[in-house]
Amino acid sequence: MGRLPRAVASVGLLVAAPAIALADLAAGLEFSFSIFYVIPPVVAAWYFGRGLGIGVAAVTGLSWAYAESATRVASLPAATWNRGTRILVLIAFAYLIDLVRRHQEGLRALLAQRDEFLSLVAHELRAPVAAIEIVATGLTRAPGIGAHERTALDQLRDQAHRLASLAEGLLSVGQLEAGVGRLDRRELDLRTIVATAGAVDARVRTTVPELPVPVLADPDSIQRAIVNVVGNALKFSPAGRRVDVTLAADAGWATLAVIDQGIGLDSAEVRRLFRKYARIRSKANAHIPGVGLGLYFSRLVMDAHGGTIEVRSPGPGAGATFELRLPLSPARGDRPAEWTAGA
Repeated sequence: MGRLPRAVASVGLLVAAPAIALADLAAGLEFSFSIFYVIPPVVAAWYFGRGLGIGVAAVTGLSWAYAESATRVASLPAATWNRGTRILVLIAFAYLIDLVRRHQEGLRALLAQRDEFLSLVAHELRAPVAAIEIVATGLTRAPGIGAHERTALDQLRDQAHRLASLAEGLLSVGQLEAGVGRLDRRELDLRTIVATAGAVDARVRTTVPELPVPVLADPDSIQRAIVNVVGNALKFSPAGRRVDVTLAADAGWATLAVIDQGIGLDSAEVRRLFRKYARIRSKANAHIPGVGLGLYFSRLVMDAHGGTIEVRSPGPGAGATFELRLPLSPARGDRPAEWTAGA
């Protein structure tokens, strides 16, 4: 905030205290305006810092004392005590509000440093981990490798792939949060993305409409968002349980429903599921890998495309339904049935 707006706001806050005192005097003893005296010092301390907050608190306390002395007669010791304690309370309010503000700013700075550090680590990890994955894959095909060595190399490759996915997820989330990079929006048939996501596991059953479902979106980010949701449903579903993925288009929206028969969610878990690093921790899923970035990334992608993502669940043990919605391309009504993405 510039000097002039700060000066104007400071004068306004200093004038507010006498204005409240005048209103208090006009109301007399029938109505109390005491609560309003707290507002100027709190606002001043929160937005402009401790110095101005304490100054406004002192002026407000003196204005309060004047209104009190004009409407209520008291002995000198009682009047001194009452007025003095009011001024001290207002100054303490301003000090504490400024303290909370400083701690909040410090916490935001720490969180920003953490995210910057994680992005840096992810960036540095991406290349060597990818090299490990490539080398491990090549070695598994080399002649003379025994079954035990091949199993160890497969495990090494899988762990390297997980690290690469984690690094890519951290970088992608950081870019979306910072608004770095541009989404390569193009008109595409969402059915092709759903088919790709459905191919990740034999337990996934996809249902798509006969006509194309054109949307204006970045293919890579939308595909990753959908794969994250489908993969999450698979991870938290018992072995052998099916995951239904249904795509529909109606009223200007493409709606994708991912329905699992997994561990389900309670109301508190539903509210925090799409937050950064959110994980549903329990004895039943403690062995499931993940740091809580997949669904958060999906939410960022849907927000960036003007869409939404929501989850519903009857409760623990009753499965969950994830619903992703994207606006349809405006040209959908003009497309023939044989339309395909990019045509």
